Amino acid sequence: SSMDYSICMFNLILQSAKIKTGKLDANASSPDGEYPFFTCSKEPLKISSYSYDCECVLVAGNGDLNVKYYNGKFDAYQRTYIIEDNSNGRLYLPYLYYFMNGYVEELRKLSIGGVIKYIKLRNLTDALIELPDIETQKYIVSILSKIKELIGCRYQELKILENLIKARFVEMFGNGHDGFCNTKKLGEFCKFQQGTQIPVEEQIEEQLEGYTRFLRIIDYTQAPQIPRYVSVKGREIAEDSVVIVRYGATAGFVGHGYAGILANNLFEVVPDESILSKDFLYLALKYGTFEQEVHDKAFGAAMPALSFGMMNDIGVVTPNSTAQNGFVDFVKQVDKSKATVQKALDETQLLFDSLMQQYFG
Repeated sequence: SSMDYSICMFNLILQSAKIKTGKLDANASSPDGEYPFFTCSKEPLKISSYSYDCECVLVAGNGDLNVKYYNGKFDAYQRTYIIEDNSNGRLYLPYLYYFMNGYVEELRKLSIGGVIKYIKLRNLTDALIELPDIETQKYIVSILSKIKELIGCRYQELKILENLIKARFVEMFGNGHDGFCNTKKLGEFCKFQQGTQIPVEEQIEEQLEGYTRFLRIIDYTQAPQIPRYVSVKGREIAEDSVVIVRYGATAGFVGHGYAGILANNLFEVVPDESILSKDFLYLALKYGTFEQEVHDKAFGAAMPALSFGMMNDIGVVTPNSTAQNGFVDFVKQVDKSKATVQKALDETQLLFDSLMQQYFG
């Protein structure tokens, strides 16, 4: 039966591949090294020597988990699993790479441990993969590779458009050091209003009548983009408000376009609009020197934090209203192009996900 076929052709790692782990500590890398050094991070480091020279699929054994494909000389961290072909021509290794990319979600569910989650060898050896004939595997890989390449192009287009905005900002207002645009300290023309602490039991996931959006941070590596809802009374901000994360890994994240009640780890920056509009203030913080100043002032502690005093001292460009409006309009036009590219990216990603489900279930 087809069920028997998929199980028999698969206990992939046991029947069609061989698996081992790297041997090195994570600190064995060398910045000037000639070879890739695969750890559990998404991007490989460099190393001066190599222990392996093969075609393989690499699976990060701890952390967030990720999958890579490589063919050549490299070395690997001791918690990185190295999977090589052992199928006598029945397995096309790039096919395994795409399968593992989908299966990594299951691995995340199976991972165990405290602060840093990890997987065990059996989590890989227990996986079942259906192996069609080798030509079919190659055909599937060719289709998925082309779509993945197109997704990469879409991301590159978005990056180019974002860099265009940054370049235009520097062209119009300087880079914060050459001084051809007036600057003021935020404390000279802005007020900072802290959010509200609301107990978890008073928050709900879905909006009901009488409930208001509650803007919060899900964890300290995320921006405040996922709201809950609360019925308590609180000071609500308007959608054009400028919001900044006060502490955590995203301290200094600048948000715009949020309406509702702020959590206490966020604050609103309210400018004197005779000096800067809210729209321009947001863009000036995002594309100016604010990020670097926040890093200099707030980071280095166990929990990076921005105080109101720090914010008072941060400088921002203050051009005339004509220049402000000109830059805001330019960004709006670029954002239209970004929205078009993002739509195409979303559609391409949906196609890729659909085919991954079709091919690998």
